[in-house]
Amino acid sequence: MPKYMYSGNYTSQGAAGLLKDGGTARKQETLRILSEMGGSLESYYWCYGNTDFIMIADLPSESAAIKLALHVGASGVF
Repeated sequence: MPKYMYSGNYTSQGAAGLLKDGGTARKQETLRILSEMGGSLESYYWCYGNTDFIMIADLPSESAAIKLALHVGASGVF
């Protein structure tokens, strides 16, 4: 299965959720979304600086990778 790397920043809503629920809740939501798309998580890294996180995921196709990026972006919490 192809691997895709994503980097991103949390919105203010996402950062508030991170402070309230901790990082585990964000990771679990990521796992749920990936599972719905037939993918899996290889690694998830918290970052300091201009990027808040980096994720490497296995997804079945390029269209699934694009769909994931759009879904996460539209959620407003990442």
